[in-house]
Amino acid sequence: REDRMAERIAVAEHVVQPWNARRCGRAGARAVGGVLAEEAQGQGAAPALRPGRAAAMENARMEQHDVARLGRPAGDVPLAAVGFDVGQSRQVEFGKLLIKAGRMEDADQAFKQALKVSSKNADIHTSVGEAYLAAGHDDKAAEAFRGSLTITEDINVYNRLGIALRRKKRFKEAIQEYRKALAVAPNDEVLYYNVGKALMEDGQREAAIIAFRKALQIDPEFTECREMLNQMEVYR
Repeated sequence: REDRMAERIAVAEHVVQPWNARRCGRAGARAVGGVLAEEAQGQGAAPALRPGRAAAMENARMEQHDVARLGRPAGDVPLAAVGFDVGQSRQVEFGKLLIKAGRMEDADQAFKQALKVSSKNADIHTSVGEAYLAAGHDDKAAEAFRGSLTITEDINVYNRLGIALRRKKRFKEAIQEYRKALAVAPNDEVLYYNVGKALMEDGQREAAIIAFRKALQIDPEFTECREMLNQMEVYR
C-alpha cells in the first residue's frame, strides 16, 4: 500500500516533469532513427527535422554517450566532462545510471552537483531522494526529502520521508512527518495507514488501531488496512 503513494508521484512526474518529456522524446527518436537514416540514403541528404525532434535525437545521442562512458573504470570519466549545462534534471538521471553501475561515490557527486546548482528546486531534491530511496540509502533519501520540504510542503514528499525514516527504525520521526502530511491532507487514507504502521512499529498499538480505523472510514475497501486491523484486534 505504501507504493500507492509512490504511484501517484510517478504519475505526477510523468505529467509535469520536463525530463520525462525528454525521455519520451528519446524513445521516439530511437523509434524513428532507422527510418530517417533510410530516407537520407534514398534522397542523398538528411531530411529536415522539426526543432523538437532534433532536440530529442540529440538527447538520445547524449544519453547513449553517457551510458557508454559508464563502462570505463571508476574515475576515468570526470563528472565535469559530462556537461552540466544540459540541465540538472538530466544530471539526476545520470546519477541514477551511476548507481546502477555500482559507482555510488560518483552518483553522490552527480546528485551533489545537481542540488548545488538547483538548491531552490524542490523537484530536484525530491528526485534525488527517490533515487536514494530506491537504492536503499534511506538516510540520504531522508536528507534530500527534507531539503525539498524546506522549499515547499508536499504530502507526497512527507509520505516518502516517513517511509525512509521507518526503514531506519526512526519511528517517532516518521510519525511526525506523517502527521504533518495529515495536517495538509486530513482525508488521505494512505497516510493514516502509514502512520498506523509507524505507530504499531513504535509500540503504540492503541494509537495504531485508531489510525487504521480512520483509514477504513475514508476507504472501507482498503483491504490491506482491514487485514492489519483485524490482526491487531485479535492479539489486543
